[in-house]
Amino acid sequence: MTGAKDGDVVLAVADTYLVASESLGVLREQLGQTLRLADTSAHYALWVHEFPLVQRTPEGGWTFAHNPFCGPLTPQDLELLDTEPEKAKSKQYDLVVDGHELGGGSIRNHQRAAQERIFAQMGVSKAEAQERFGALLDALDYGAPPHGGIAPGVDRLIMTLAGTENIREVQAFPKTQTGYDPLLDAPATVDPKLLEELGLRVVAKPEKRA
Repeated sequence: MTGAKDGDVVLAVADTYLVASESLGVLREQLGQTLRLADTSAHYALWVHEFPLVQRTPEGGWTFAHNPFCGPLTPQDLELLDTEPEKAKSKQYDLVVDGHELGGGSIRNHQRAAQERIFAQMGVSKAEAQERFGALLDALDYGAPPHGGIAPGVDRLIMTLAGTENIREVQAFPKTQTGYDPLLDAPATVDPKLLEELGLRVVAKPEKRA
C-alpha cells in the first residue's frame, strides 16, 4: 500500500492528533539531519495562524493552546466553546524559520465578557478570575481598544541564520547548562540585610534521607 521497497522504512504513529503530529515532527527533523535530506542551502520561513483557541489537558479539562488572553478568530468561534470547543480558532500566530519558532503573538481580548468566557472554559470562576486578573478585567471595562503584537526571539533568529544548533553560541553572556552565569557569578549568596529589607527568608532544602 505504501510502495515501500527494499531499504525503505515505513513509520506509523497511533495516538491523538497532537501527540502523533509532535512525535512525527521530531522524528522528521532528526531524520532530515541524520540522512542529510534537509536543504540547508536556503532559509524557509512561514507563518502559522488560526491556532485552536483551547485544547484538552491530560486530565480531560481545557487549557489555552497559545496564551489565555488571545481573542477568538470570530464571534462564532467563541460560541463554539458551548458546543465544540476543540473547533474554536483564535487570533494567534507564530513565525517559523527552518523549523524553529522565532516569534509568536496574538490579537488580545478587548472585551471582558469574552475573556471571562475563555477563563470559564479553563475552569476559572468569575471570582477567581477577578482575584487573579482583576486589574486586566477592570481595564477592559473601561473600553480597551483591540491590541496585539509579536515577541521575536532575537537570539534564536541569529542562531538560525548562523547555522548553529546551540543558542549559547550566539549569546553575549551565556549561562551554563546548570543556569550558572560565569560573568556575574550568579546565583550567589544574598546579603542577609537585603533579605531582611525585602521581607524575604531563605528556606533550607530538606535533607535527603538514606
